[in-house]
Amino acid sequence: MKHLVKLTMIAALAIMMIACGNGKLKVEDLEKAEVSLYNEDMTANKEAFPEVYDLFCQYVEQNPDAEDAPDWLFKALNLSFQFKEPQESIGLLDKLMKQYPSYRNTPVGMFMVASLIYEEKLGELGQARMLYEKLIEEYPDSDFVPSAQQSILNLGKTPEEIIQGFEIMPMDTVELEF
Repeated sequence: MKHLVKLTMIAALAIMMIACGNGKLKVEDLEKAEVSLYNEDMTANKEAFPEVYDLFCQYVEQNPDAEDAPDWLFKALNLSFQFKEPQESIGLLDKLMKQYPSYRNTPVGMFMVASLIYEEKLGELGQARMLYEKLIEEYPDSDFVPSAQQSILNLGKTPEEIIQGFEIMPMDTVELEF
C-alpha cells in the first residue's frame, strides 16, 4: 500500500512540475509517470491511468514531429481501451493512422480497435470488417494480416461456432509447426 501511495505521488509530482514549469513535457516526465501505472506487485494501478493517459496525449500534441511521438500515442491508445469511451480509442487510432501511417505498431492498433472496440464493445461488425480489410490492404506484410483475415471469417460467429469450424476442418488443411 505504501508503494502505491508513493507511485501515485510520483505521478502527481510529475504533473505538478509540468503545470508549474514551462508546460513542455519531457520524455523523462513520461517515463516517471509510466512507472506509476503498475503497483509493486506489477498489477495495474488503474487510479493512475487517467493522469498518465493525459500526459501521453499532451506530449504528442506538443511534439508531433518527435521520433518517439507515435510510441507515446500508441501507449495512450492502449490505456484508452481500459477506461475511455470507445470513441476516444477510435479517435486515437485515426490520429495514429493519419499522422504516423508508417509507424510499426499502426497495424497492431488497427487490429486492436477492430476487435476490442468495434467487435466486442460496440458490436459494429461492419466497421470491424472495414478496418480489418484496410489493415490487410495497407499493411500486407504485417504479422497481423493472418489474424485479420481469420477475424473476418469469424465475424458474427459465436465461440461455439468457431470451435465447430475447427472440428469439421479436414486434417490436411491444418498446418502444425513443431
